[in-house]
Amino acid sequence: MPRKKHPRRSLRDIFTLGNDIGTENVLLNDQELGAVLSGSDAQPLTPGTIANRRYYGTLDLPVVRTGRTPRTRLSDALAYIESK
Repeated sequence: MPRKKHPRRSLRDIFTLGNDIGTENVLLNDQELGAVLSGSDAQPLTPGTIANRRYYGTLDLPVVRTGRTPRTRLSDALAYIESK
C-alpha cells in the first residue's frame, strides 16, 4: 500500500504558524526542514540529503518520531542555523 503524501508547507506558512503557536510547537518533516535550512522554497535540500547528513552526523538535531516519520522542531532548526 503506498504511503500517504502530505503537502509541503511553504516557508511563509511555517513561520506564520511558528509566530501563532510558538516555534517549539511546530514539527517539520524532512522536506520542510530542507527548505528551512537552505532558506529557500525554490532550492530546498532534498529529504535524502537531510537523511544522509543525519546518518553521517553532520546534522545533529533532536528528532521526534510521529509514527515512522522523523520530525524536527522549528526552534531546534533555527538554533542550529544560528550556531553555524
